[in-house]
Amino acid sequence: MVAAIKNWDRFFEQAYTNLKPGGYLECQDLAFPIRCMDPDVNAKNSPLMRWSELFLEAAKQIGLDGTGPRHFAPQLRNAGFADINIKMYKWPVGKWAKGARFKLLGRFVYEDLMDWLPSSSLGLFTRILKWTREEVEVFLSECRAEARRKDRHYYADV
Repeated sequence: MVAAIKNWDRFFEQAYTNLKPGGYLECQDLAFPIRCMDPDVNAKNSPLMRWSELFLEAAKQIGLDGTGPRHFAPQLRNAGFADINIKMYKWPVGKWAKGARFKLLGRFVYEDLMDWLPSSSLGLFTRILKWTREEVEVFLSECRAEARRKDRHYYADV
């Protein structure tokens, strides 16, 4: 939803208006930017971190806030919701995390990211950032290679 909803306040107001008394709303979404547990990894030396920053930049230009889920609590409160329970999780990208549960989650997140990279980037990068299709494809191949690295510990806040 982070790449689709431009007006979260309106979304939450409409949700509140259409819920019956006692009803609830559950939101689960990725909060940009992507993160890395390795302190020396940044957008200058990581295509994946650079992609995340570029996605945020392009999305902002068309009115999308990729950081939106980080601000849900006050928006929900302003819409009228009470008893707001926010839980943030770190979802690993890839199988680097310890434990079978997190390795499996990391594998799913990795596969989802691989599917989402082209669909989330092609239009934004070519129409908004004015890249060529070829530039985007080459850059995304670098991002995919970066995400496969076992020495980098990427995660998403959800």
